[in-house]
Amino acid sequence: MEEKRLSIITINLNNKPGLVQTIQSVIIQTFTDFEFIIIDGGSTDGSVEVIKTHHRKVTYWISEKDKGIYNAMNKGILKANGEYCLFINSGDFFIKPTILSEMVSYIDGEDILYGNGFFQAKNNKMDKLECPAKITLSFFTLYCLFHPATLIKKSLFDKYGLYNESNKIVSDGEFFLKTIILNNVKTKLIPLEIAIAEDNGVSRNIEYKEILEDERKRLFSNYFPEYVLDLMNEYKLLKLDYFKLDYENYLVTSELNSYKKNVISRALLKIMRISHRIFQTK
Repeated sequence: MEEKRLSIITINLNNKPGLVQTIQSVIIQTFTDFEFIIIDGGSTDGSVEVIKTHHRKVTYWISEKDKGIYNAMNKGILKANGEYCLFINSGDFFIKPTILSEMVSYIDGEDILYGNGFFQAKNNKMDKLECPAKITLSFFTLYCLFHPATLIKKSLFDKYGLYNESNKIVSDGEFFLKTIILNNVKTKLIPLEIAIAEDNGVSRNIEYKEILEDERKRLFSNYFPEYVLDLMNEYKLLKLDYFKLDYENYLVTSELNSYKKNVISRALLKIMRISHRIFQTK
């Protein structure tokens, strides 16, 4: 099969309205050098009929029971023939019809290109996710790249493996840790707002917060033992849901007392030392 520039992969399970929205945002793109893959988990809500309606625009699709989000994404990867994979799940949509064309104009041999986007709550409130120009270890302590705004070279999955299906939430973060942090693959920020995602995914759902914390701790413990023993314990002590750490500065809420500020300062220094050591060994 002729290789395309992009493989757009959508996974879905019983989200017919969201699937309609996602498909529509893909097929109206002015950029057309892509294949469109839909992996449905055996939906019973009419999603399959939606896919069949648009079958002329869909390169490959399947509807069968799967073992979870990452199993479904891996099925899509294994069917992909594009140079880059882009995951846009049902309910997510591109911000405008020209955005793919704008995205690919930034490609210059990079392994991973990533942009910005929004999470949309049920009340239509938008929460912007803006990524830094340089991705560091500290970024992944609380955040992850925004999937519908990220181009990943298909060859990276061949070299470093597919998503870890034993996790429910953090396997995309694990993949980015392995590729960006541990192997220093070439990345680039695309300074555009690219897509809007539903604000109800497992990584943003309060019901899965404990699972997320446990998986994240196990993840960092596996790859950075020294890091997790001290730093993750200090994070838990702070009991903060959101604060930003990076190489140059840190932002904390005005309510934090001096003790907590000192804890964050120590955590920041540890991140910087460990990140520096990792990159120095490459």
